[in-house]
Amino acid sequence: MKTIVHVVQNLRPGGIEVMALELLRLQSRCNKAYVISLEGQKAQALASWPRLQACQNQLIFLDKQAGLQAGLPAKLAKQLKKIHADVVHSHHIGPLLYTGLALSQLQFQQFKATHIHTEHDAWHLQNSKRRLLERACIALFKPRISADSVAVQKALKQYFPNTKSHLILNGVDTDMFKPGCKTSARAQLKLNQANIIIGCAARLEKEKGQDVLIKALAQLPENIHLALAGTGSEHARLLSLVAQLGLEQRVHFLGQLDNMLTFYQSLDVFCLASFHEGMPLAPLEAQACSVPCVLTDVGGSSETLCKKTGLLVEQGKPKALAKALLQRIENRLQNSPRSFVQQNASAKKMLLSYQRLAS
Repeated sequence: MKTIVHVVQNLRPGGIEVMALELLRLQSRCNKAYVISLEGQKAQALASWPRLQACQNQLIFLDKQAGLQAGLPAKLAKQLKKIHADVVHSHHIGPLLYTGLALSQLQFQQFKATHIHTEHDAWHLQNSKRRLLERACIALFKPRISADSVAVQKALKQYFPNTKSHLILNGVDTDMFKPGCKTSARAQLKLNQANIIIGCAARLEKEKGQDVLIKALAQLPENIHLALAGTGSEHARLLSLVAQLGLEQRVHFLGQLDNMLTFYQSLDVFCLASFHEGMPLAPLEAQACSVPCVLTDVGGSSETLCKKTGLLVEQGKPKALAKALLQRIENRLQNSPRSFVQQNASAKKMLLSYQRLAS
């Protein structure tokens, strides 16, 4: 049995954080596992994200403030030593820096742990300062690096040509995410049974493109509605756009949902209109529930898509998105996308790959 620790920047709803929690759940079956959040406080996190309640004894918060914090590596090192970490898995650039510094300090105390770093997206590396920082971290700390999509791995090779990376695709638990009763799911979410419902699960932020999706909805028949799961800084602006387009009765803001299975089971089509992505989990979860997807062709999104049932469109094009959504709605499915997820993006396969990387 090993002690595996995931280090994230801030444990709040988002793709990276959901993946860390999923790895925590799966790895806890045979190992001790924890998530350390550099930012935030435990009480506030539990109050704002009820999903954390089930694993609260495995969560540690370091209450990092904005900007670089000189004392944080020692604080993190203390926690890693206290729980006897064997594997420390950093997610994104901030956790990479502080995990590397913490483990470097522990080496002087004859304490060693394997450092794995997963790169979940590469668009942030277009920023030269971030790119220089990550290059320095890789050179100094020498973590074992994984990329969660072919697109991300390709970008890593471009930016850091002398750095080896391992391709470990994101996976979802197909025993958890599975088809269910649409009528029951809609009743739980108070969604109209008669309408066709497009769903989107993502933070309400500019890069997720919900405004493009809302503009696309305005071009679709009135019996087609949109259900948005998630919260974020764009909520007020999106509400204003909905009012401006006269879509108040057709766009449903569901807020932060903890039972995502019910959400997916309520849908006819799932859509992400993102401008940036790594390898998003939500399309995999939706397809595991036999819900077809329409996605923008960014990052690793194409790698998550069942080509027999899903469609890709160019980012930022409401008219093209509306056309693809209508095509997907009007053409009856001949296949289920669930088998694609079972064969290509299973959580078991992902877990085994991380185990090999850590050994």
